[in-house]
Amino acid sequence: MSIRSDFWKRIHGERTDLIPWFGDLSYYYFSLAQRGCLPEKYKGPAGEVRFYRDRKVGICFYAPQTYRVEYSGGVSFDEQVTPDGIVSRYRTKYGELTSVQRYLPSNYSYAYTEHFVKNLEDLKVMAHIFEQIRYLPDYEPFRQRDALYGEDGVAVELAPVSVAPIQKLLARWAGVACTVELFADDPDEFEDCLTRIEEAQMPVFDILAGSGAPLTEFAENLSSEITGSFFDRYNLAYYRRVTDILHKAGKTVSIHIDGTLKPCLGKLHSAGFDIAEAVTPAPVGDIPPEALRTEAGADIFIWGGLPGAMFTPAFTDRQFESHIQKLLALDDQRMILGVADQVPPDAIDARVREVSRIIGRG
Repeated sequence: MSIRSDFWKRIHGERTDLIPWFGDLSYYYFSLAQRGCLPEKYKGPAGEVRFYRDRKVGICFYAPQTYRVEYSGGVSFDEQVTPDGIVSRYRTKYGELTSVQRYLPSNYSYAYTEHFVKNLEDLKVMAHIFEQIRYLPDYEPFRQRDALYGEDGVAVELAPVSVAPIQKLLARWAGVACTVELFADDPDEFEDCLTRIEEAQMPVFDILAGSGAPLTEFAENLSSEITGSFFDRYNLAYYRRVTDILHKAGKTVSIHIDGTLKPCLGKLHSAGFDIAEAVTPAPVGDIPPEALRTEAGADIFIWGGLPGAMFTPAFTDRQFESHIQKLLALDDQRMILGVADQVPPDAIDARVREVSRIIGRG
């Protein structure tokens, strides 16, 4: 059977003899392109699918969004991308918000050196910006990518990145220290801004629900030691509200939890999620593979299990194979094998190819 069909069989409660296997190779792929090491046959969208297919890895990350945005009320957005990084800027009648991401050529990634939100006034401006956004359906690019993946993968429809405003602040808009300071300095104003953003964002979920895509992911970059007690206070009820809209449209809903797992992993099913994706166990994460199901609960699907670091020289071939065999021995029909979170630039390519052989797919 194909990777796509085995994925959906498991999701729908049918037993499969072989575990479906997906890996996010986008970071590894990007680094090869940056180094000039990417063969011509792997360039472009069709070439990227071939890159996965040749390594017998299911592709799922990520298809184009199923909506686009327009701004009103004098709000505008522009982004400048240079070899040095990315400068993003919102302009409003209340002032400008700017973020700067510096490109780090040593590891082929970007790091924030300036965030949009630096104080409470900035957060109020961000709430105003969201109230000026109009969401419009734009389904065709997603459908084209889904057709391109075919039986080699599952196209994932992305909700806004991130969905919960607290996750936007922690991961992208403000950073951890500033977010905590904003909350501590004026929790009432802080909560008012988050509520305004939540309400302004609600129309997008009707568009997502109408897309026809069977799988929607919340790319939250959730990590328990960062989100901490914020989860119950700010995420739980909002997640329930919006996942209910998607479930009524017949969708499966997943959340990207790529950091420490306790205690957030155990809360996800009650928050409305069907799948916890990018789950990172020990020896990189905080829960051993054999304890994942106990921590997650019986109902949610676990997608992940194979830490990205294990594809690098930091681990031996024996450790790599032993870890996969440990996952297979669980014989968990509510598990999808995946990289947690990405295969890194210094990966050993042979290991990427080896996974399919070990699990019986190659």
